[in-house]
Parts: sequence; C-alpha cells; structure tokens
Amino acid sequence: SQCFWPMHASSRLARYALRALPLVRPRQPICRLFCSVSAPTPDSDKVADGGGGGAGQAELLRRFTPRPFNPRFAYTSRPFFPICAKNMRNGHGRQVQKKKKKRVRGRGKSQRGIKLQHDRGMDVDPETWDGGNRAYYTKFPKWPGAKREMSSKYQQLETLSLARLRKFIEHGRLDTRYPITQRHLFESRCVKRVRNGVRLFNYNDYPFPYKVDIEIASVDQSSIDMIKRVGGSVTVV
Repeated sequence: SQCFWPMHASSRLARYALRALPLVRPRQPICRLFCSVSAPTPDSDKVADGGGGGAGQAELLRRFTPRPFNPRFAYTSRPFFPICAKNMRNGHGRQVQKKKKKRVRGRGKSQRGIKLQHDRGMDVDPETWDGGNRAYYTKFPKWPGAKREMSSKYQQLETLSLARLRKFIEHGRLDTRYPITQRHLFESRCVKRVRNGVRLFNYNDYPFPYKVDIEIASVDQSSIDMIKRVGGSVTVV
C-alpha cells in the first residue's frame, strides 16, 4: 500500500503522522516521495527493502521534510491554523454593533424613514410653541419703529469694526499716507463686498493710534472720536 500525505501540511505535523503509520513495505522509499534527499543512505535502503530495524526508521523520519507547492508552507514549520490565546476570539477585526434600520411602509425600504420631532434635534421654546403650527410670535405684526429700522438702507450696509481696520493697517495691507476709500477696503479684503456701502463702528472704545483719512458710508460716534483724537478725518459719502 502507498501512503499519502497532503502537500499543505507542515513538517511537524508530518512527523507526528508518520510515527503512527504501520511498518509496511511501500513501492518506493518514503524519502523519495516526499523528501528532498540528495543521495540514498544505507538505512533508507534497508527500510525500503523491509529490514534495517528501528535505527533506519528514526533516521528517515528525522530527515523527512515535505516539499509542498505553496511557498507559505515551504519556508515555515508552523501549522496553517495555529491555535493560541491571541487568536481565540469571535471573528477577526473590530466587532461593530449593527444599528437597527428604520423601515417605513414595507420591509427593506431604501429610504431612511420618517422625520419626527426627536430626529430633528431642535430646541423648542415652550413660551412660543403653538402645538406644531406656525410660531406664535409670527402671528403678530412688528411695531412700526422696528419694521422701518429693519427695512431701511442702514441695515443693508457692510459692517467694519475699527479693530479690523487697525489690524489691516498694521499688517501693511492699507496705506495711511493716502485717503482710504471703500474701494480700497474691498480690494484689500478688509470687507467681503460693498453693496450699498460700508458702516464703520467701534466697540468698547477700542483705541486707534493711526492718523487716517477715511471715506465711509456710515460711522458711529465712538469711531469718529477715536480717529479725530490722533488727527484723522472721517468723511461720510
């Protein structure tokens, strides 16, 4: 009978398996079938002929090295599936808990479900909430003074703080030797756009130590005082 051993086994498993094989007379020496032996030894010939005793069998098993087709098993002696403490886990990789999918009108819908109040993440004001209808404060008209102020040209001006104007002067993007117009403010990117004009304001009486001559569409009293204190001038155009 001819013994058979799979090519994907490691050398250690092969030695353990060959020890359990019965001592039979194969048609060819086992070393010629599965081993890379350069020249036959006398012990291997005795084993092939049916004699030689246990010394030849031990020498043959010691020199046994399989020649598999896969390079993964040709250059290593570890088994294909090593079982140890570090790989005994439930699957490979991170175990992510799958979220339950919202389904509306039938199983397996491709949409993401309906939107409810808790899905929108908005904070509702209980004093102005009117049960899901339009907001309570929108049912009453604005007082005439606020309506006139919000719709006036004053609210459509681009705002510019005196601190930002000082920052652009210190960085060298505006030249104080020449009059600064709204076009200079736009080209230096001090303001993003100029629609109806630029309104200059100042908060907390921020100091302004540069003497400038600026032409602006609107300005507050604090900015006028800070600019004129160092000898500058403000022109409303």
